Amino acid sequence: MSHLLSDFRNDTRLLLDESSAADWSIAQMDRGINYAYHEIVTAVMEVFEDYYLKTDTWNSTASQQEYSTTDGFPTDFFKIRRVEINYDTSTSGSSPRRALPIIMDDVGQDLGNTTIGITPQRNPAYYLIGQGSNLKLGFIPIPDETGTSAIKIWYIYYPSDMSASTDAPDIPYPERYSRLIAYGAAGDLLRKGQQEETAAARYRLEFEAGLEKMKQQLEDRRADDVRGVTDTVGLDLNFDRYYS
Repeated sequence: MSHLLSDFRNDTRLLLDESSAADWSIAQMDRGINYAYHEIVTAVMEVFEDYYLKTDTWNSTASQQEYSTTDGFPTDFFKIRRVEINYDTSTSGSSPRRALPIIMDDVGQDLGNTTIGITPQRNPAYYLIGQGSNLKLGFIPIPDETGTSAIKIWYIYYPSDMSASTDAPDIPYPERYSRLIAYGAAGDLLRKGQQEETAAARYRLEFEAGLEKMKQQLEDRRADDVRGVTDTVGLDLNFDRYYS
């Protein structure tokens, strides 16, 4: 079964009882489709955000504390889940260390202090500032050497709009849930065009009911009840304690 933007256009026009563009242009149709699509993405993230989990790596640069999209930071970033950095890639057998999140206001000394070292007893730290294209990821301590693929992050990404006719939605189980896009789009377009408020409300109800069913299924897939041991060794962020 095909689930492409071209299919959503046809399905939405079928619900609108409009076989060809008359009241709604292709551009208007695509906006309504993408609004509904991103509502579905948001619903997925609410209960099963790991569906949109992926990794990215890039190089560290000696004496560079903060990294932006021009340095390799991903442009589709939405939320950080884990950060690792290897401060010594030039040494054979060196391993990356997990970096822990920190609030800059909690750093009790010079944020850009390059004299702070790393010991096996503690982890480095990271912080995020800015947003969009101005988003930056900073490290404490500052890397003292350039390292190939020294930085790795696990992060939740956000899907882009569907724009080409052959674009497909990035959602789980599209055979079952992609049809919701047409219901959401039709409801939105009828409401904005004030064509048929009753039909618009009905389509929106079907759309929202479908979202709830999808969220329940995704909730059942999660493994939140998995039990294990949390390693707390090396979580001390007191930078005065372990450097010489």
